[in-house]
Amino acid sequence: MSSQTGAARFCLHLLISSPLTTASLDVWPFASHQNLPRQLPQSLNECLSQTSAEIIYPSSPEYNTTAQSQNTNYHYRPAAIALPKSTSQVAAVVNCASHGDVEISTYGGGHGYASYALGGSDGYLVIDSQRMQDIIPNDVDKTVTVGMGVRIGPLSKALGPKGWAIPHGTCSSVGVVGHALGGGWGYSSRKWGWTMDHIVGVEYVDSEGQVKSVGEGVGDQEIWWAMRGAGAGNFGVVTSFVLKPVDAPGKSLNWKTVLGRNWECGAALLVLQELGQQEGTLPAELGIQLLLYGEGTESNPGACQLSGQYFGSEEEFSRLESVIEDGLERRGVGGYGKANVSEFGSWVETLTDLQGNLTAPSNAVPYYAQSILDDGSPGYTNDSVQAILKAVQATVNVSKTSTSLSFDLNGPGSLTNIDQPHGLSAFSDAGHRKALFLSQIYNYGTPPFSEPDKQKEIFELVDGIQKAIRAAKPDGQWGSYVNYVDPRLHDWPAEYYGDALDRLKEVKKKADPNNIFDFPQGLGRA
Repeated sequence: MSSQTGAARFCLHLLISSPLTTASLDVWPFASHQNLPRQLPQSLNECLSQTSAEIIYPSSPEYNTTAQSQNTNYHYRPAAIALPKSTSQVAAVVNCASHGDVEISTYGGGHGYASYALGGSDGYLVIDSQRMQDIIPNDVDKTVTVGMGVRIGPLSKALGPKGWAIPHGTCSSVGVVGHALGGGWGYSSRKWGWTMDHIVGVEYVDSEGQVKSVGEGVGDQEIWWAMRGAGAGNFGVVTSFVLKPVDAPGKSLNWKTVLGRNWECGAALLVLQELGQQEGTLPAELGIQLLLYGEGTESNPGACQLSGQYFGSEEEFSRLESVIEDGLERRGVGGYGKANVSEFGSWVETLTDLQGNLTAPSNAVPYYAQSILDDGSPGYTNDSVQAILKAVQATVNVSKTSTSLSFDLNGPGSLTNIDQPHGLSAFSDAGHRKALFLSQIYNYGTPPFSEPDKQKEIFELVDGIQKAIRAAKPDGQWGSYVNYVDPRLHDWPAEYYGDALDRLKEVKKKADPNNIFDFPQGLGRA
């Protein structure tokens, strides 16, 4: 998803209940540049012209650039794109739309797995946030107000001189607003929680074009609950929010090591499962991801990598690494290669080493992804792990694409798993704070819709990995992560929102009775 319809964690430089509930290929929404978007009513165009926001139409020379999807397999054609510079201009645009026959979508960071930021079909009115990128720190109460167009990298860079930080994903060009409203995971999340946990106030424009604010004990508490977990594109346009940063670590490091064989990678997953469920064994200061990509890939050595961050010195990390090494040795993995470690004296330097240029724009590429969250005890065994590895390895021989499967460790003792601060939220009530692992199956180079046979092949391989994961615990309470939106997911309302769904639907009906904030997996369609 994109900024206000969710945000991806995964940067593209890397290479439900059971059974699996994915849709058949013929229901995947798609629009072509050859399609002509519907015309807005003249009265709506006249209203928009009075808002003071720049309005781009399909006839405008900058339209194709502004309407470009970050996932290049999508080519939606908005009826118009508004580029407001202020909350008042956003409110004016929404007020026009509330009296016109058009749906609204908000374009933030642009990392849209299904390009829902552009509507998810042709003919939407898109509110593009690129001109609202204010970052305003408050030294008195140690908070920062973040505009709707701010992205992860520039925010981190701005907080650095103050010695502040927030947890977030590994891709600097992701929009902060959508990333946070859907959760927001990164290597630092075990220590600092989800990005969402640091939201203390939200300013938004409601379905009638009114500017409102919510926070703990402030404003509509049902909206405050719903925003944190389902706020991207459902209840209004979030024009800014207030974040409560943490103190950045004095020393921190990035680390990575490669394992050469699939069976060693399977052992690593079992070790992480064992250690991750033991509170205190792997302290929250240690962020860990296991990334499986199979043997014999052209772009990556080995079969998988262990990587992450640590808040502390290289000497301290080495002692923790030995705990993982001992676990691998117990499972027959000998000759473990010590991780490559880069230690830094500032948090911004650590992030730059991990992400590259913190202000670089996003890359437009073709991809497809699925996600999975377990219920805290996925129950992986030797047999189920071998099935997962076999499914990942089956993707290796597909030319011109690469597929990976990540296991991001959370678990007991991690701040991702404690009750959410600042009041309960839809995300908490969905059950996602129980998960031991947040996982993503990511295919880079996914064939376009014009090559349906090749595309179908990829989908079947990705589906096979998902099925293998869920087969480890057929009666488990598996879920999906809304920030890694999957347009082929059949039972997406239950997968994304779990036990929070019915309450969210009621909040949506009250907040947006005419469903002007809409997209294919919006709550108005749940």
